[in-house]
Amino acid sequence: MSENNVFADPDAPTPAPAAGGTPAQTAPPRRSLSQWSDGSLLRCFRLLNLMNGVLLITGAILVFIAGIVTPSFASVTVAAYECAFGLMMFCVELNIANIQPKLRENCGFLFTFLGRALFVLFAGTITIAMDSWISWIVGGITLANAVFNGYAMCVHPAFKKGGRFHAHADPFKGMSTGEQEVAAYLRKNPDVAVRVGSTAAKVAASNPDLARDAMRGAAAASTPAGGSSPHPAGKASGAASPSPFSGSAGHDDENPFS
Repeated sequence: MSENNVFADPDAPTPAPAAGGTPAQTAPPRRSLSQWSDGSLLRCFRLLNLMNGVLLITGAILVFIAGIVTPSFASVTVAAYECAFGLMMFCVELNIANIQPKLRENCGFLFTFLGRALFVLFAGTITIAMDSWISWIVGGITLANAVFNGYAMCVHPAFKKGGRFHAHADPFKGMSTGEQEVAAYLRKNPDVAVRVGSTAAKVAASNPDLARDAMRGAAAASTPAGGSSPHPAGKASGAASPSPFSGSAGHDDENPFS
């Protein structure tokens, strides 16, 4: 005889048992793109564009290594553009602090949502112009990425009126830099940091000249531009100070005992 739970709601529906006799568990509902958080959408943009940049570079080189495309002025030029576009996408999404100012100065269109999507679209059309099956695959993936960027801007609430973003907003505003991402990863994975440190120590021990050059470069980079010398101008380091027992200039010392 089964016991009844006196605290149970008598009107609550009883879950249907599964084939094995256990209650069936409902799967969590899948969220549509419009329900993604702002951070999830930005991370997705960043990851897709990073992989797309690597794919463009790989595809441009692979068509020549595999002998699919005969080297000519046109094919080499298109491949060079494809590599350059892929490298630009990769560097922009890494958000490296030392590189971003130059990229912003020369490629400002990459620092808006709309400009970046149009750039990805253009890179996809250039890639398809290589006229090979590898280029068609890489170009098709790149075009799909551009369509996804545009679709997300159309349906996500953050791009609606009163939302956090707009088509001409900076997608990297408030985003962590590549250096910060690496530092955060090493903090979460101290064993990786230990392995990296030990590897660097081994490399420095086996290549002392390389380590010395690296130290000199780091010291030069840390020196402010136009910085003054630690010693005043006109005085050499280690110059002897005037002796308190020497006579003043232009006067002969007199011996008081003479």
